[in-house]
Amino acid sequence: MDDFSNLNEASISVVIVNYNSGGYLVRAVESLLAQPQVAEIIVVDNNSHDDSIFLLTTEFSPETNPIILLLQKVNEGFSKGCNRGFAASKSQLVLFFNPDCTITKGALGIMQKTLIKYPDCATVGPLIVYPNGIEQGGARRDLPTPLQFISMGSGLVFLLSKYKSFKSYNLDGTTIPLISLPIQALSGACFLIRREDYQMLNGLDEGYFFNFEDLDLCQRLADKGRKIRFEPRARVVHERGVCRKVSPFLANYHTYISCVRYFRKHFSQPSNYIWLLALVLLLTVHFFLFIPKAFYRFFRYSIFSKSKKMGKKASSEHINHKSSPKHSTAANSTVRVTDL
Repeated sequence: MDDFSNLNEASISVVIVNYNSGGYLVRAVESLLAQPQVAEIIVVDNNSHDDSIFLLTTEFSPETNPIILLLQKVNEGFSKGCNRGFAASKSQLVLFFNPDCTITKGALGIMQKTLIKYPDCATVGPLIVYPNGIEQGGARRDLPTPLQFISMGSGLVFLLSKYKSFKSYNLDGTTIPLISLPIQALSGACFLIRREDYQMLNGLDEGYFFNFEDLDLCQRLADKGRKIRFEPRARVVHERGVCRKVSPFLANYHTYISCVRYFRKHFSQPSNYIWLLALVLLLTVHFFLFIPKAFYRFFRYSIFSKSKKMGKKASSEHINHKSSPKHSTAANSTVRVTDL
């Protein structure tokens, strides 16, 4: 394993895959720059059509901040974005971080110490909470079986939770531990991983466009005998769902496709065929029931965004005029911007 002699030095690369996250991206980067362990922040933009990159380059001068922008011409999905960001990174420890997250003071250092303390540990995830402080589901969980997923998706979990095969695979309903503990799976919203382990797996499976790539990563690490730990003393606030608000229909479509891919990949034994069929039927019903809701969310988001822009038009022009020198500096500086 690699030797990290000074934990206070900037020795961690951060990869953020951005897609229409607006001002949340600025807040995410701001919280990361406050962590002394951050050596570089690589922002992979999946062809956003909002002002998130504009706001980022306006707020932070690349001349004085270690920010690298990789601008993709098309949205190739979260997994490919993560792998592109990782390929551009240099550090032996890499933090994958969602643009709608903020990390609390000292949290990254705690995660780093935990990861280095346990040589058999490949990756560590923090306690992830909603803005109101409630623990978010998915940050600590078991690797789900098809039956468990069906149980949760159909509501059977509320009736048959006392049976192990039907219980929830999320652990957020249990008492939060006080110290680091091994878990089966963490959330892709924020995790710190050793470079050698990520490379051993050839990164995230790019067959997952959106969602389930984190569970797949955890399953493959387990298959290699590598451990995963949950670190409750490190806290990250996750807004959740910011990027998917722009196109909820496509977000859910890709989630369902990724779900089927995950269970077909890891539960392909004949004994699971009946559960895989039931899973596909359940997802099909969910998908068609969600269509009206998706269109409602899309139009509500579009109307709200247009109203917000119109309401701020006068003040924005005034602010942009005052901040134009800062803007120009960001646009014409030596920031590494790459079109992919």
